Amino acid sequence: TTQPRWLNLFYDFNLGNYNILHFFNAVSYGSKPWICTFEYFIPRGAQKKELSNADKKYIQKNWKHMVSDNCKRLIALSKWAYNSQEQYVNSLGYDFNLIKDKLIVLYPPQKIYVNSMAEKHTGEKIKFIFVGGVFFHKGGMEILNVFDKMLSSGAPIELDIISSFTTGDFVTRSNVDSVQNANKIIEKHSAIRSHNKLENQEVMKMMKNSDIALLPSYDETFGYSVLEAQACGCPVISTNGAALSEINNEECGWLINLKKDDQQRTVPRTEEARAEATNIIASNLERIINEILDSPQIIEVKGQNSLERIKEFHNVKSFKEKLKEIYISAISKP
Repeated sequence: TTQPRWLNLFYDFNLGNYNILHFFNAVSYGSKPWICTFEYFIPRGAQKKELSNADKKYIQKNWKHMVSDNCKRLIALSKWAYNSQEQYVNSLGYDFNLIKDKLIVLYPPQKIYVNSMAEKHTGEKIKFIFVGGVFFHKGGMEILNVFDKMLSSGAPIELDIISSFTTGDFVTRSNVDSVQNANKIIEKHSAIRSHNKLENQEVMKMMKNSDIALLPSYDETFGYSVLEAQACGCPVISTNGAALSEINNEECGWLINLKKDDQQRTVPRTEEARAEATNIIASNLERIINEILDSPQIIEVKGQNSLERIKEFHNVKSFKEKLKEIYISAISKP
């Protein structure tokens, strides 16, 4: 299904009493100064190769507001988002230079949960953690199949899953049967523990007590859980699509390289591509875990590097200062 377009638009008929508006993935139709942070590109809701007349009118109207003086800043969550915006504008035949000076990359802030790896306390077995509601879309079944195989062979590993097991994602088309198959593996091994919904504080506590986080997703635009894991000194095994290879790398984690399309996304569009991606995720996940078991000291090295990259690229204080500068500049008269 497609999101209704009006969910990504705002118009208050100029009745609001404020100096500036800051949106996420949305365009303002009002006359107040506004800013938008986006994770892919804007306007949302018209990503098609063949655009209808209604699509074209919708985009043109949004573009008019994006190039207007009321739009002060367009903040990309990543370099990939910035490039996606440029690619999208150029594909429409619009002049990217009309918004180029408004565009910046500003990575989101992330609070640090452990200052060094010395603060972490994990057990004798290597403890992995997965966090994500859309379990199957994020490589959950591949994780379970690999852990089923390795645990059955006596591997000293554990897995905590925090997920609502939401089904029906556009890649795997998961359903009730998918959840039943997942539960069969979970119930088979005491080393696999499943948690439905937990408060964020509890999730962070579990991450702090874990060794490695997992996000071998078929498709992500950003991957916030990667930042949270890294802030807990938990290196991440992820795929490489979209912004994931910006926030995760072989210095601070592990990358599973899937094929990318012309938009640098890894989402498989056909059954054949899906089968290939499934095999790549599963085989590489097993390989990486075996490498970790052979050299477990790498966990501390990559965990510390994860903490350092969060401090450098997602510093909360630096983010606040930059955002304050953007706000002040936006409401200052020329």
